Amino acid sequence: MSGPELQDFEGIVGDQVSLEAGELAVEASVHEVGKLPSHGDRQSFSVVFRSEPGPQLEQQIVRVRHERLGELDLFLVPLGPAGDGMDYEAVFN
Repeated sequence: MSGPELQDFEGIVGDQVSLEAGELAVEASVHEVGKLPSHGDRQSFSVVFRSEPGPQLEQQIVRVRHERLGELDLFLVPLGPAGDGMDYEAVFN
């Protein structure tokens, strides 16, 4: 089963997404997409989501909703405060 690819996220940098964990929903944008060293046929990459001010998510699996990509369950790690919000990273290997 294949998952999202680097190109899927490169095409939506700047777009709004909803990050949902249980009853908590946080609005964010796709802030940055970067290539990582790969060890196989699939390109490894990371995606940084930047949330708006408000509640913050803990490190956990989060449902990410985007109008074109649909729904994805991703493991997000908080990177730290960014502006008035927070940056979260998902890594794809």
